[in-house]
Amino acid sequence: MRVIKASEIGEFEFCHRAWWLRRVKRVPSENMTQMIAGGRAHRRHQFFVWSARCLQIMGYILLVLTGVAALSNTLL
Repeated sequence: MRVIKASEIGEFEFCHRAWWLRRVKRVPSENMTQMIAGGRAHRRHQFFVWSARCLQIMGYILLVLTGVAALSNTLL
């Protein structure tokens, strides 16, 4: 079964002919340089999002540890 990506639907909506040439006739795109640059930009953005999520989780862990330390000091 073939999976249809959202970008493919967008491509079809933008230009049916371009979709047909690319998907059916397998004509290569003429703007490969821009597509490669776009892929790199997406990977860079994905790394920054992943890094921010890791830092957020670390912040929550430090917050919990600080609360545990403060609670243990008050009980001693």
